[in-house]
Amino acid sequence: MYNIETILLIISSLMFISIFFSKLSSITNIPSFLIFLTIGMIAGREGPGGINFNNYQVAQWLGIIALSFILFSGGLDTKFSKIKNVAISGILLSVFGVIITTVIVTFFCYYLLKIDFKISFLIGAIISSTDASAVFMSLKSKQYKLKQSVEALLELESGSNDPTAVFLTISAITIIITNEINIYSFLLDFFRQMLLGLFIGYGLGKLSQKFINKIKLDYDGIYPVITFALVFFTYSISDVLKGNGFLSVYICGIILGNSNIVHKNSLVRFHDGLSWIMQVTMYVLLGLIVTPSEILNIALYGVVVSFVLILIARPASVHLVLFLSKFKFKEQALISWVGLRGAVPIVLAIFPTIYNISDSSFVFNIVFFVVLTSTLIQGSTIYFVADKLNLLEQEEKKKFFPIELSDKFDSDSELIEIVVPDKSIIINKQIIDLDLPENTLIVLINRNEKYVIPKGDTTILQGDVLLVLTGKENFLKVKEIISEKQKTTA
Repeated sequence: MYNIETILLIISSLMFISIFFSKLSSITNIPSFLIFLTIGMIAGREGPGGINFNNYQVAQWLGIIALSFILFSGGLDTKFSKIKNVAISGILLSVFGVIITTVIVTFFCYYLLKIDFKISFLIGAIISSTDASAVFMSLKSKQYKLKQSVEALLELESGSNDPTAVFLTISAITIIITNEINIYSFLLDFFRQMLLGLFIGYGLGKLSQKFINKIKLDYDGIYPVITFALVFFTYSISDVLKGNGFLSVYICGIILGNSNIVHKNSLVRFHDGLSWIMQVTMYVLLGLIVTPSEILNIALYGVVVSFVLILIARPASVHLVLFLSKFKFKEQALISWVGLRGAVPIVLAIFPTIYNISDSSFVFNIVFFVVLTSTLIQGSTIYFVADKLNLLEQEEKKKFFPIELSDKFDSDSELIEIVVPDKSIIINKQIIDLDLPENTLIVLINRNEKYVIPKGDTTILQGDVLLVLTGKENFLKVKEIISEKQKTTA
């Protein structure tokens, strides 16, 4: 038995090692969460670390907590302006895409691998959804990005399809335990969970916005504590009321992320960092509970299920659901390929063990094998495939300024960064000669990574990044003036 000091030393050491080796991700294109899983396996019972961790209940609890914070952070970063054009496609994919994937995987497991039908259904349900943490980490880890509409759909889908997979998994376990199938009861329960989860998340998001803005705390450091507690409260109250806690947390995050709240920038940064901690902790922990030798014993089953999922079930579900959408075939192909499986399937694979399902070990090992395969094959080739399909966009590097506008919710001012484009009419003009709207001030200029304090006679150059303070009503006008091109003479 380890004492508390030893446990803390082990946890902190594993986190330091994970963060250090995560740098390999940018060099090798191997997703960082696979590195975290590998570190956990190396530290586990059959690795050099020899840590014998087999408490599945604790792993499940920590997995649920971590996923809640990851989804909340993902919601904070999800902008309505980005997802509004793909919302319908994303919702359809989150529900029907998961169901179609489950059906296809169940069919192949039962008829091709001769696995018991109920266990086949359980395997299909567990691996049916893409993983939010895997997708968010992969899409945020590069200097370039996927086409905006494709990336928006993938983020929305991965953040909102977990509830469907959780429901199907619990349904499969219920069928195995009770040996009864009641389609009407399952459908009623599904829609109740989804609707309650949606309304609870939306309601708590709106209430939290008003509460955060009205409370006016003397100590700014307490605001992150409010949102920290909000994640726990949102998940638990939704679960108690028979709603879907994961959906509630994600929706609550979206509402707050698209609202004007005090200290919004610092809260977003706080939850970004917390989400990273949760991801490292979760993946290392899940790696600890795995027995690698058992994974090898089911390798043949794992290869077949992975092949079916990656090359048949996922593409079929995407193309069927998005057949009438605005997404072109090559965009659908990329969406199919970015069907990453990660922590969610592994956490769900723990459920059968907790419910004492007879083939729980078999199910867990197959799921873990599929996650490793999906991560290694799909995760490491996302940007290669996107490049071949001509669906990559260059990520615009964000300039960092040493000042920030205090994000008071009732402020009528906006602090914005604008890059002076090629052939702009303001190039080579002095600031005093710019026809900017009233109450507009160029606060600072980032020129070749050096800061220039602007004066009236400061000349604007191409490529300057202007930090502009202006009224919210002037935002579009300022951008329009700076972006206007010089007229060419014949």
